[in-house]
Amino acid sequence: MTKRIELPTSGKKSRNTGGGGGRATPPPTPSLNYPCGLVLGNSRDTLDYNEEAFALSIGSLIGDGHLRPEGRLEIEQGELEYTEWKKQQFEKYGLATQTSSISKVPHIRTDKITGEVTKTIGYRFYSRSFFKSFRCFVVQKKPGDPTYQEGKKNKKRKAFPKELFDCFVHPLALAVFYMDDGGAVNNQPYLATGEVPEKEVLLLQKVLETNFRLTTTIRRSKGIAVGLLVKRCDCGKFLDFVEPYVRSVPCMERKLKITRP
Repeated sequence: MTKRIELPTSGKKSRNTGGGGGRATPPPTPSLNYPCGLVLGNSRDTLDYNEEAFALSIGSLIGDGHLRPEGRLEIEQGELEYTEWKKQQFEKYGLATQTSSISKVPHIRTDKITGEVTKTIGYRFYSRSFFKSFRCFVVQKKPGDPTYQEGKKNKKRKAFPKELFDCFVHPLALAVFYMDDGGAVNNQPYLATGEVPEKEVLLLQKVLETNFRLTTTIRRSKGIAVGLLVKRCDCGKFLDFVEPYVRSVPCMERKLKITRP
């Protein structure tokens, strides 16, 4: 039996909007606390605003989450324990149903230079279709993007929109982003930004400074911005934000092995 791991909370409770039998009821009026019109819901049901549910969503959107056309968020992680934890939190806040299952997803990757074949397993589940208003977090690739390929059909990529100034404000969002795409590099917290172009990396850098008072430097590979490294002077502050949440997931505790200044 899977051990349920609880998330640190502020004491607020979220309304359970899971499906059930009986006559459908009209969706409630969403709280005006939702920032930038980013409302968790659809035409049949809407979640009342809850800061932890919203933060969990934002951290997943800018992390490993993949927003699908129908408004579901596809969550895939490389570690089962972390996937189970995240699914528990999505269920807790009504973002996923208990009937949705975690599936194994095999991946085969071939190194273009060496030809070496690597086989890995991912663990995937899907949210409810509550994310249609979050389209600003996905854009079509275009020339200038790090992974754009001229003459080929380019897929969409995740984006760091200006809305982050108003919605990326809660430590849980930062912790989920860190567990998804971060780790310790040179004894400092590092946040990978992947295929996002430098102008959006600079926006994220400004958001972190404005909302969390965290200063960072851009990390580059072959001249391309690939992530943000938290400066040593702010490592302790960063750990204070994320540690209570990261310790909820034992397999993620390795990301806390950073010496405080």
